[in-house]
Amino acid sequence: MSVLLLKQLEKRIGNTTIFSPFDLEIKEGESAAIQCNVQVSQLLIQMLIGETQASGGQIYISGSEFTSYKRICKQIGILSLNEGLYERLTPFEYLTLYKRLFEVNVDVNEWLQSIGLTKNVRINKLSFSEKKRLQIGRAILHKPCTCHFRRAYPKCGY
Repeated sequence: MSVLLLKQLEKRIGNTTIFSPFDLEIKEGESAAIQCNVQVSQLLIQMLIGETQASGGQIYISGSEFTSYKRICKQIGILSLNEGLYERLTPFEYLTLYKRLFEVNVDVNEWLQSIGLTKNVRINKLSFSEKKRLQIGRAILHKPCTCHFRRAYPKCGY
């Protein structure tokens, strides 16, 4: 079964074609990268979270046609390029907040160890790389069936 299926997805704004119709299928355990400019990347993410409509085509998540982000938000993990963090929280508090939002049963301390964050400091004291690891940890905390990362790893040394 496909975790993500895009069928003839396209976007036009007025008379301008932002991207022509294309198909993409990602099955469980697979990954794919779409090389595109910043505008197209942002539009694709906005389509996946329901902020903008495609001009044509369909989006399927785990076999179901996408109708609203609220209905499928627990099935996808999204990490954008300049995603904000709650800088005054500690990583433990940050992930605990998302644990409650996504209603998942996970040991936050174990999760932090698995992403290499054991410091008990505020997020604003973390390095760039540590902040990115925290964002990735948050994106996969609820064990989504598919993840969408927009340039998740620039300047990171893992």
